[in-house]
Amino acid sequence: MGGGYAQLRGLLYILYSSIISHFIDAKRIIVSECGVTMYQPKFAPMDTVTYTTHPLVLEASKKIAELILDKQLEIIIPFEDFTKTEMMKLISDDRILSQTHSCITGRWDKNCGTCYACIARMIGSINLDLSIDYFRSNVFELKDDEALSSLLNFCLNFELDKEEVDYWSLKTIQIYGKEDLFKRFCRDVFLCLQRLQEKDELDMTYEFILEHYTNHQDIALIYRERELNNLDKSPDFNKKVL
Repeated sequence: MGGGYAQLRGLLYILYSSIISHFIDAKRIIVSECGVTMYQPKFAPMDTVTYTTHPLVLEASKKIAELILDKQLEIIIPFEDFTKTEMMKLISDDRILSQTHSCITGRWDKNCGTCYACIARMIGSINLDLSIDYFRSNVFELKDDEALSSLLNFCLNFELDKEEVDYWSLKTIQIYGKEDLFKRFCRDVFLCLQRLQEKDELDMTYEFILEHYTNHQDIALIYRERELNNLDKSPDFNKKVL
């Protein structure tokens, strides 16, 4: 990796679940991660990316588990082509979502609200008019948050001028052919900014970014909002780690 670090806890998750599946004679393991996090790019050169469910990690974990257990293992990735907003749309229930945890830290009783996983989740909550009270912090109320700024910069370039996106940010997306997935994700991000602006809850710095985007892509957000409202997308349980 060079500078920074990559969290590989997904390796342990798969090995643990493989052992459990062996003892209870389960036929498969389901990895319930959305595609945007599975293929998460580096938004900056020294960015720290969580490769928990990156395809390479899942493939290596599957091979190791099969060697140890001496049997074939089936790993299903049903949300591999979902953005976080699309995945949350399947539930859209605060009573359930507020009891779940996707934050990179377990340090507090709430999702922190400022790590990448929390930002993606908060964007989904705002887009779907769900509560964000179970987050410890609201990243959109913070000035110059590094994680959010890097994400917005990536999304702005990805949508408006892809040539400005560095190779280290695009390579995973292009290798796995996930351009359409990330186009939808970028539009989820700007739709969230638009929702906050309508509620008069958007900082001026982010308003400038939104204005620049909508000057070029305002119709895209209208289409994306309509697409989310009429979302007819189901998990694909035929998608497997090979």
